[in-house]
Amino acid sequence: MKKITIIESTDFIRLKLKKILNDYGYMNLEMHDSIIVKRVDFMFKQSELIILDLDNYDLDVIELVKELKTNKSTMGIPIILLSGQSDIGILSQAIKAGCTDFVTKPFSAGQIFDKVNGLIGRDIQKSDIESSTYFDGAKEAVEANLQWAEDYKIGIKEIDKEHKEIIDSFGKLYELMKNGQGHEYYHELTTFLEGYVMMHFANEEAIQKKILFDQHDEHVLYHRLFRDRVDDIISSNKNRKITDYDLIKINLFVKDWILHHILVEDKKIGEFLTREGEKINIEAKQGDA
Repeated sequence: MKKITIIESTDFIRLKLKKILNDYGYMNLEMHDSIIVKRVDFMFKQSELIILDLDNYDLDVIELVKELKTNKSTMGIPIILLSGQSDIGILSQAIKAGCTDFVTKPFSAGQIFDKVNGLIGRDIQKSDIESSTYFDGAKEAVEANLQWAEDYKIGIKEIDKEHKEIIDSFGKLYELMKNGQGHEYYHELTTFLEGYVMMHFANEEAIQKKILFDQHDEHVLYHRLFRDRVDDIISSNKNRKITDYDLIKINLFVKDWILHHILVEDKKIGEFLTREGEKINIEAKQGDA
């Protein structure tokens, strides 16, 4: 039977992952704190999914991803990386190496379900355990800021400009939370997000249609899910005092979305344009021959 193989250096997180996955019906798990054999095809070839700890300082995880993606026995296995860091350079390297997706620490049960079930989906329904969030390590995650960098660019000026706006807004939340003023900014941020999803998603989807992006429908679904989540956050916090817990939740929610959506989903748009441009150039050269 196919298994999910997990390499996570922290005992506590391994146990949490085991509980979450077991609760959702994923029982065949193989869990280690590091690599136990040198040949990746021996260790991973029976896996249907691999989850790796990017924060494992005893292991060069990016090199491991490259090795997995160049080995015939393992190259087709999806890889999820877990990380508490926000170093855009490292995360970008991981995506380029071939990781399929990543989850920022700390994570909720629902986040793990969405990522795992999206890649090796079975007929499993979310239960009420999805609402539980493990905030162990939240302090360290919240203290990691995001700043605009070249690695965020997908190569479409309008989209890059709008991505910079949401990263700048996250940076403002980070600075205010650091100074104990995040509560006052909370509603300003949610109002910004409400307008942002309407404007940015409409622009992005129009561009996708214009260039005949081949994953347009799937991308629209990601937008809808984010929009629904923003609506839930706004409606659940109307007319009540914002707590530290609320600040942590929105900090982690926005950060996870920025990293996943821009580095994984929106990068596909830029890669599509590059491929199509190269195809056009090749066809033009063949026509001139």
